[in-house]
Amino acid sequence: MKKTITFIIIGILILSSIGVVATINKKEKTNPKPLIEPYIEMVAKGGFGVTVTATNYNETTPFEIPTTIIISINGAFVLIGEVSNRSLPIPIPPGNQSVKVKTGLVFGIGMCTVTVAVDLYNDGLIDAEQFTSGWIFGPFVIMGNLPIPMP
Repeated sequence: MKKTITFIIIGILILSSIGVVATINKKEKTNPKPLIEPYIEMVAKGGFGVTVTATNYNETTPFEIPTTIIISINGAFVLIGEVSNRSLPIPIPPGNQSVKVKTGLVFGIGMCTVTVAVDLYNDGLIDAEQFTSGWIFGPFVIMGNLPIPMP
């Protein structure tokens, strides 16, 4: 019994280190929004809830665009923390500096779909969205990887 519990805990810890990568890069757009100057990368990981880490890889320009990150967990028996709206703390300093945004307490059990949506400029339009299947066991979220389509 103790070996089984140990293997389950080790499996949860190993699988929770798997992340989802979102890259926001300077691209041509058809909408009137200005181009994103800094090179920013966002990584969503499971574990104790869901954590999104935003890293600014630009060496000179801080990332100062108001951004909201919406994290939702659907499909499982989720008792607490189904949707979490978090603002990205800005500015993110240049030179490979990072900030983290975490969900509040989540609690549930079963298979789930984790959605991470990025709203640049806080205009109510979703600029990037990622759907990832996973599992939720109590407060722990185990997520897989999928590429995020970026604007």
